[in-house]
Amino acid sequence: MTPCEELERQLLDLENGSDSLEQGIRAYKQGDDTRAVCCFHKAVARGDVGGEVALGLMYEYGRGVPKSDSDAVDCTKRAANQGHPSACWSLAWRYFDGRGVSEDAVKAYVWCRRAASSPQGWWAENNVDDACQFMGCGLDPSQRDEAQRLEREWDAAHLREP
Repeated sequence: MTPCEELERQLLDLENGSDSLEQGIRAYKQGDDTRAVCCFHKAVARGDVGGEVALGLMYEYGRGVPKSDSDAVDCTKRAANQGHPSACWSLAWRYFDGRGVSEDAVKAYVWCRRAASSPQGWWAENNVDDACQFMGCGLDPSQRDEAQRLEREWDAAHLREP
């Protein structure tokens, strides 16, 4: 799959978001990357986490904006911190490969587990559980302890009772 095809597949996974997100996806499909980016910014301003994911993808692939790993990571982290499963998944692989962040096996494992714990069932379709086992297989006991500590801290900071 080419990078453009992969970007399109990931954007299509975001459909059913806010009007601005939907408009951005339509603009992207029509080849108007600049308009798509504007719509994604509007979606973010309205609190649509899918807008953050979409912007991160646009920065990652340099569509409608200059290609920027640091901007892609920033958008992806904001979406991941809101629990968006594909953002958690993307961040896991970024830490695993060291793309736009320092390579960090513990953080890769933690973000992979965040994706796997998504209540949306997204992870099951994307073999996230297998990836978590793969990412975690090289962790020593102290790294596993660190991963568990980071997960508890994330849960305390982000998961709220209704």
